Amino acid sequence: MDYLKKINVNSVDEFLKYLLEGYQWDQFIINEDIFDNLEHDLSSLEDSPLKDYALGCFYYSLDEDDIRFLKAIDYFCTATIEGPIGANYCYASCLLDSRFGYTNPSLALHYYEIAAKEKYPPAIYQLGLCYLNERGVDVDYKKVMQYFDECIQYDYYLVYYTLGRCYYFGFGVHQDLKKAFSYFMEYEKRLKLSKN
Repeated sequence: MDYLKKINVNSVDEFLKYLLEGYQWDQFIINEDIFDNLEHDLSSLEDSPLKDYALGCFYYSLDEDDIRFLKAIDYFCTATIEGPIGANYCYASCLLDSRFGYTNPSLALHYYEIAAKEKYPPAIYQLGLCYLNERGVDVDYKKVMQYFDECIQYDYYLVYYTLGRCYYFGFGVHQDLKKAFSYFMEYEKRLKLSKN
């Protein structure tokens, strides 16, 4: 899965299809012709966890006001029950977003773990960050490297940048500027490939 790929969305059906495939809301370029009707079209679907997940993604992507953000949280929370695995990831991310009024790192960690068990690379990466940045857990560099190594197996692009920083500053590893540079170059390579 290319998490840097931008997806052109021209219909509600395409939006739902790509969500089920694991693409994230920030990868979508929604056709202006359908954007104004997307909320209505999604709302008119039969109740389902996928509908809740899709509405959560729609509201979260708008990033306009706290009311829509709270709606996104509500929809993601509902979708975590039986929805796509991405719903757990999105709900966890909301729980770490200060626009919520407060953050709940321990609960976020729980939902990242659910998504990580399903081999969802963005969640695995976030678990590594939680252990690196003491979000809901104590710093544990062994777990950081365990999660980041798993992310490399999925070629998740952000892990290369973060590993570069770990080696540059010596976070949980011996400082090694050569390795840091190597990881930064891998990250840059993935960014360039995604633009082609």
